[in-house]
Amino acid sequence: MGFTCQQSGTGLPAGNRRIDTRHCNETIIIGSEITVTIVAIHGSQVRLGIDAPKHIRVLREELVEQDLAQRGVTPGGHARE
Repeated sequence: MGFTCQQSGTGLPAGNRRIDTRHCNETIIIGSEITVTIVAIHGSQVRLGIDAPKHIRVLREELVEQDLAQRGVTPGGHARE
């Protein structure tokens, strides 16, 4: 059974995006410093555990977009006219 998201993706071209299938308690390793573990799956929600060094910011996309909108900046970093 396949699952799809109703929301749009990150806006990255498909060639820059990694799509993988994981089960609970399975981990993806990014580089040598970051791991993403599937902690729980409840319906359409997936709980992730992300281990990364403190110098790497890990932010939810919608919070970044909200912050940019409040500051009047577009996602590309340009001020709105």
